This record gives sequence, structure tokens and C-alpha cells, in this order.
Amino acid sequence: MIDNRPGTIEQQFKERSRSLELRRRLILLLLSLVFLTFVSFNTDRKVAVISVTTFLALFYLVYLYIFLRFFEKKYQVIWWAGFLLDLAVVGFLISVCGRIASPFVLLYPLVMIGAAAICPKERDFIIAGSLGHVSYAWAVYSFTGNFSFYLDANFWIICVLNGIIFLSTVQVIQLLTSDKDKLYYLTRDLERKNKRLEQVAVTDGLTGLYNHKYFWERIAEEFERTQRAGRSITVLMIDIDYFKFYNDKMGHLKGDELLRQLSEIFNENVRRGDIVCRYGGEEFAIILPETDEEEGLKIAERLRNVVAEYPFEGREHMPNQQVTVSIGMASYPKDAADAKELVKRADSALYCAKQKNKNSVQTYYSVLEDMKNSGADQERLFKTMEVMVSIINAKDSYTGGHSQRVVRYARALGKRLGLNEGRLRALLYAAFLHDIGKIEIDKKILNKPGPLTEKERKEIKKHTLYGVNIVEPVLTSEVIIPAIKYHHEHFDGSGYPEGLKGDQIPLEARILCLVDSFDAMRANRPYRDALSLEEAIGELKINAGRQFDPKLVSKFLEVIKLEKAMN
Repeated sequence: MIDNRPGTIEQQFKERSRSLELRRRLILLLLSLVFLTFVSFNTDRKVAVISVTTFLALFYLVYLYIFLRFFEKKYQVIWWAGFLLDLAVVGFLISVCGRIASPFVLLYPLVMIGAAAICPKERDFIIAGSLGHVSYAWAVYSFTGNFSFYLDANFWIICVLNGIIFLSTVQVIQLLTSDKDKLYYLTRDLERKNKRLEQVAVTDGLTGLYNHKYFWERIAEEFERTQRAGRSITVLMIDIDYFKFYNDKMGHLKGDELLRQLSEIFNENVRRGDIVCRYGGEEFAIILPETDEEEGLKIAERLRNVVAEYPFEGREHMPNQQVTVSIGMASYPKDAADAKELVKRADSALYCAKQKNKNSVQTYYSVLEDMKNSGADQERLFKTMEVMVSIINAKDSYTGGHSQRVVRYARALGKRLGLNEGRLRALLYAAFLHDIGKIEIDKKILNKPGPLTEKERKEIKKHTLYGVNIVEPVLTSEVIIPAIKYHHEHFDGSGYPEGLKGDQIPLEARILCLVDSFDAMRANRPYRDALSLEEAIGELKINAGRQFDPKLVSKFLEVIKLEKAMN
């Protein structure tokens, strides 16, 4: 069975080569010592023998150090250096203690066998063979002091025998190793392709960032690691403002280039260890491990500012002559208990950021948590509302996000009007539950992309009464129930369900009518695109005195103006 783990085959090949090479050199060393011992009993050159033995020992110690030190990075170079030193050692032994038929000549085949494994090409074979011949010729010349040995038949017989041994060894080794080498190179090629496929599988082809699939894999891993360590983690969801407008104006190729440039900007302005992904379309996601809300907010603001100041091509055609992004963020453990909920809440915060004039950073905000922490002491009421929220979100994701935003607008306007704490809290409950009756409406009607039929419009109008029927059994309030029931009554009496007008409509219902309509104008719906802030303000002014209480419109415009100035 082939081990396909990255680097395993190559590592095994190198380890095997190193092991064989060390064993061959050990045999060469032992044979050298045996021949030296033999010669020392048959010659008067004992001093020379001792010198050569010392040299040989030092040489192998030095070579062993070099071999182990540099093998991984420069194996080919180290091998050729070792081969030359082997030839030099054998030649030196022959020159000191030998002759043409010296027993040390028997060491040449061992050296050439080592060369056989590394000389599969004809060029390498000729080079290695030539070097072996030069070593032998130099050794004999050093011993005899002349070149007369070139005329000695014994010299050429030994050269030819060594050449035959070398050639035969090369062929045998090639025969034995060819299949393994093919398998090795095929396996290496397969590993490279597998790595490439793995990279492609988790990489966005346009931007080079990690893709949606990888984002969910990593957020699960990082969240689990964060929980074990008891630390924080933050997720940023980023969307390009007016990207469709940019695409229409500049063309899709320029739009693609904008996405690539933004990808580079995000990568360059996050920390090492942060994970930047293309979540889809013009939306990006960044995982910030070991990051709390405060630190995450700093990073998000830095990214927003860098993008807003960058001289993108075509930015002069964009609103405020800038390419900008909206960023939503959520942090664990503050905002969510699991990874999926963390991403969902960061996405919810992004939606809010895009509704707040864009080019802004919005942290996740929980209406229920805020109301719970504001002093509401009715535990049963709070739990009931949590159940109702889950019902709303399951029925219609737009209604869930819409209710959150209506609560924020209602709070701001209620405070501007000077409502007391109890009445303001009741207004917030009513704002959060004003569309609860839509759970009784067919989802196909709620999400219908085209105009409603008369029958469908009548069914939609029933949601205020459906809401009262749902809420009344569990909430007894003189403010909440009327606000839910009458939030679609118009100031001029043209609304429903009872056609009330002016001050006949409860104040809380008039507030909800105004803020509910404003948020609906600012949001994309199945049947139309969102209005700009200026367009929505214009609609409020036009309908003041007709659909909306003109005094409330005036106050709400002050709220919008103040919020715009703060942002």
C-alpha cells in the first residue's frame, strides 16, 4: 500500500538512499583497513601505512559530518564530492603502498558500484568512468614516477575489467530500480497534483482567497479551539457598497478587478493568523481568532478606512466618489454560543450596516438581550417573546431582521418624544412583535416577487388581527395590543383594520406605522429594490399628514439627521 501523505515517498526514498550510501562507505572503509593491515606485514613502509590509516580515519569522520549535515538540501552535490574523495583515497593508497596490480585496485569496483546508482544517464556514466580512470592512472604514476605503465597490458586489463564491472553494475541497478523509480516519480507527480487539487478545492478562482467551503471548515475548527481555550473569536462579514452600480458602470471585467484589489487590501491589513475568505459574490468573511469585540472593531474600522481611501479606478462614478464597504461583526462568547449562530449574527450586523448609510461598521445587537438588561422583570414575558422570535425567523427571515430594526427606530423616536421608561419598554415589545401575525400568512404570499392579487392583499391585511390573537393570551398590556392591532392605520383614515384617523390612532401605533414604513422603504423586497436614504426621507415628507402623523415625521427626521451626523 502506497503512503500518499505529502512528502512521505520522497522522504522514504532519501532515507533509503542515505542508508545504502552509508553502508557502502562503511564497507569501503573496512576493506581499506583490511588491505592496509595485509600490506603492513609485507612491506617496509609501515610509517606510510600508519599515515594513510590516520588520514583515512580523519577523512571519513569529516565526510560523515558533511554527509549528515547537508544531505537533505544538497544530496547530489554531496554525493559527487564524496565520489571524488573516494577516488582520491583509493588512488592515494595505491600511490603509497601499491603498483599496477595492487590489491587496493579491488576497491575501485566498490566505488564505481556506488556511482552506478547515481549515474543513470550516459553523460554521468562517461564522467564517472573517466574520473575513475584518471584516479587509477594518477595513482600508478605517483608510484612508478613515469607513464610507461600505459604500455603495460596489465594496466589496460584492469581498466577494462573495472569498466565492465561498472557498466554491468549500472545495467543491473537500472533493471532493479527502474520500476521503483517510475513508481517514485509517478507518486511524486500524483502528490503534487493532489496538493494542487486540494488547494483548488478551498480557493476562490478569481481572488485567490479561501472560498465559502473553507470558511465553514475553519470557523468550525477555530470555534472549537476557542471554546477549549476559553478565549474569544470574532467574525467580520464584509459587503461592497453599490457593487451592482459599479459593475453596470464599469463592466464586469472591472468589477472582477475590484474584487481582486479588495482581496489584496484585506490580506495586507489583517494580522498573521487571521483568515480572509470570499464568502460569495461581493461578500467577504474574515475569521479573527483570539479576538474580542473591542479588538475586532479596531480591525474592522481599519479595513473600512483603507478601502474608502484607496484610489480605485472608476471611484469618481460612485456615491461620494468612493468605493466603500459595509462591515458587520459578532464575537464569541458575547454574541453567540456556537459557530453557526456567530456567523448568522455577523451577517445580521452586516445587514444593519448596509441600512445605516453604508460605509460603516456595525456590531451585532440583540433587541431581546437589550430589553432584558434594561430592567424588564417579567421573566415569563421574556421567555414567551423568545419563542415568538424563533417563530418569526422560521417563517420569514426578512420579518426577523425587519423587527430588530423597527425596534431600534422606535427606541430612538420614543426617546426623542420623551416617553417614560415603562411606556418606552412597551413600545419596544410592540415593535418587536408588530408583524407576529404574519406567521398565519402563506409564505408564498409573503415572498411573492410580483404584485399581489386583491384576495392576497386582503389576506395580508389580516396579519394585524392575527397578531392580536397570538399575543393577547400571553401579554396583557394597554399599550402593546393596540399598537400591534393599529400599526397599519393611516393618519388620514385610509388605513386598516378599522380606518381610524388622527389622534384616534394610539401614539405607539402611529410611531410603529412611521418606523415600520421607513424600514420597509430602505430594504430590498421580493417585488422592488431598496430606496436610498434621501428617497426614503422624501417619501416621509410627501406622506406626512396622509399616511403618517406630521409631528412624528418632523421628530423622526431629527433622529435621522442626528444619526447621520454621528456616523
